[in-house]
Amino acid sequence: MDTTLLMNVLGWCSLLHAVMLLLSTVFLRWAWPWVGGWYARQFAVDEQRLRTAALQVLMIYKTLVWTFFAVPYLVLLGLRVTG
Repeated sequence: MDTTLLMNVLGWCSLLHAVMLLLSTVFLRWAWPWVGGWYARQFAVDEQRLRTAALQVLMIYKTLVWTFFAVPYLVLLGLRVTG
């Protein structure tokens, strides 16, 4: 695989996942009282525990995005600029 193609794929994946993270964060901030209450009643779980679990999932997702998409893209970009 060509490094230019790999950089393009990693760059677009990073952008797509960053937008998804931003939307998820906005959703958790402003839509949580409505949706979180519904899920808490539906699954008979405490709303605070459900919010904590959602934030943990978001944290793990962000770590995976940075590890597998953003950091390799930045490394390849740095190598391309210096090389």
